[in-house]
Amino acid sequence: MRRSGFRLALLATMAVAGVGCNALRRPGITPVRIPLTVRNNGYFDVDVNAVQSSGGNGARLGMVSGNTTAALSIRQTDLQTGGILVLRLHAIGTNRSYVTPAVSVGPETHPRLDIYSDAGGNLSRSVLYTTVVPDTSAR
Repeated sequence: MRRSGFRLALLATMAVAGVGCNALRRPGITPVRIPLTVRNNGYFDVDVNAVQSSGGNGARLGMVSGNTTAALSIRQTDLQTGGILVLRLHAIGTNRSYVTPAVSVGPETHPRLDIYSDAGGNLSRSVLYTTVVPDTSAR
């Protein structure tokens, strides 16, 4: 009798855990994603991470190979308070990292990142900026 009660409790716990956060997800609503265009003009592959308000590493947004352009996306939750975006760049194969200056991101702007590195992996010449999204509603 004890074993069947334990098994029943275990099955119930597994069923609840299996549902998990999906029970809290609202159908038809997808989180807002902000496109980030990254152009890596250097030789090194570079990891791109969002920086949290506390200064710690946030989400890893992706890796951009040397001399390529990549389209990454940023979740709204990856932004700091007030829609501020700060990125941490790390040149793979080196101990060099760079934290970009903050830019404000909103519905009318898309962030862009141009990565420039030297032979030692110094990324301090990289530039994070925003571009205005053209209004196509009047066409």
